[in-house]
Amino acid sequence: MVAKVMKESGRARDLATPYFAFDKTILEKNVQSVMDYAREHKFKVRPHIKAHKSIALAQWQMSLGANGLCAAKVSECEPFLDLDFEDLLIAYPPVGAHRIAKLIDIAAKKPLLLSVDSPAQVVALGEALGSVDFSIKLLIEIDTGAKRCGINSVAQVQAIIDAVAKYPALVLKGAMLYNGHLWGERASADATFAEINAMWKPIYQAILQGMKDLPSSVDEEILVSSASTPSLFNSHKIAHVNEIRYGTCAFNDFWLVKMNYCTIADCAGAVVSTVISQAAEGRVMIDAGSKALSPHYVWGPENFGYGFILEHPDALLFKLHEEIGWVDTSRCANPPQIGDRLTIIPAMTALTLNQYDNFYLLENGALVKQPVDARGMLE
Repeated sequence: MVAKVMKESGRARDLATPYFAFDKTILEKNVQSVMDYAREHKFKVRPHIKAHKSIALAQWQMSLGANGLCAAKVSECEPFLDLDFEDLLIAYPPVGAHRIAKLIDIAAKKPLLLSVDSPAQVVALGEALGSVDFSIKLLIEIDTGAKRCGINSVAQVQAIIDAVAKYPALVLKGAMLYNGHLWGERASADATFAEINAMWKPIYQAILQGMKDLPSSVDEEILVSSASTPSLFNSHKIAHVNEIRYGTCAFNDFWLVKMNYCTIADCAGAVVSTVISQAAEGRVMIDAGSKALSPHYVWGPENFGYGFILEHPDALLFKLHEEIGWVDTSRCANPPQIGDRLTIIPAMTALTLNQYDNFYLLENGALVKQPVDARGMLE
């Protein structure tokens, strides 16, 4: 378990807290599970760099057999452009002159995929491209039920295809699915995927026909990219999927534990904090607050928390302020004392890591410092 190994690392005790560390042994186990599943179903694999924002981790993920990379925002992907990947997917609508200008600059250097769900996005991109000697490939984002971005009708697909037809530099490549509404039992239930497939089947056929009709897309092999951690290992239940995107499942976190996706032993990342006060009965204060753990909490039928404390499973991290955290220790047989270090599985790994300039990678008993290369890049 990550806490035991952290304490056994010779350097760990010398580090100022709070700090964030990953246990690479657990990382490797988690990612290998994704790769094994992908090979079984002949899926391409695309890691999502928003989960870690680290060049070192992206390089490692690519070395294990990933084909391309995925980013959320345009600026987020910029530190990764020197890496060797098949193509780069920006899973975010291309809206705004500043964002589009950056996308075009990137596409001139690297194979680029963009997700769209509106003719207006296509037109703005196409007009900005003008006459260029390279192309940008598009995936139509499909709303499978999460009700955020994405279309869910053949008419919407056709409107996007009609817009793409006006711009020779734009190539329709396929579809992007995000199944973020599926967790718990719904993430594996056959009825859930039957419902998705009923909506998805005519849309897929419309996209496939559109690719055959568009001169710029006629020679393309359709790509159907699907994602969302809780249902990731059931992606094969959605017809025509041939790529999976993965992010948080490489690391896992307390939210995924509470959603019954994984166990605490599957969580690779932790924030190490120090108990700084024990002034009140049944409560201690730690030096990790909302700026170290993120202000996202996990709820359940009996309690909620901002993270899980490995050394004291009965403790409850119930409140955060900027630089300080409140821990209820009233149920602990041996409560933590001032100066004790606590290893905390955060509620959400990706939100937490983005608040650090660096993290530590625990490998072969040593902690190696790594930069969070795309920290705060939100444009």
